[in-house]
Amino acid sequence: MRVDWKDPGDAVRLRELIATEAQAKQRDRYRVVLLAGAGMGDQGECSREQIAAIVGRARQFVDQWVVRYRTLGLAGLHALKQPGAQPKLTPQQQQELVCWLER
Repeated sequence: MRVDWKDPGDAVRLRELIATEAQAKQRDRYRVVLLAGAGMGDQGECSREQIAAIVGRARQFVDQWVVRYRTLGLAGLHALKQPGAQPKLTPQQQQELVCWLER
């Protein structure tokens, strides 16, 4: 699996992000792209199966984040906030519930 860098400094930036990221899942996203772009040093290019094994994630995880990097660059490596379900109560009903609970 091969990734062409969107920006020449992305490999350096990914190494910095990996070193400072506290969340394991986010760090693994960075690691996936770094391994796809830089490979394993003297061992050369990694397959998606090898990358998945190295980071301990599924092949689909590798594919998803490599595609996101290819289309959006480093900015695409952050998960998007999911909208969640729409409230079942109207704002007025929510306020009435709060008042009822406070009594």
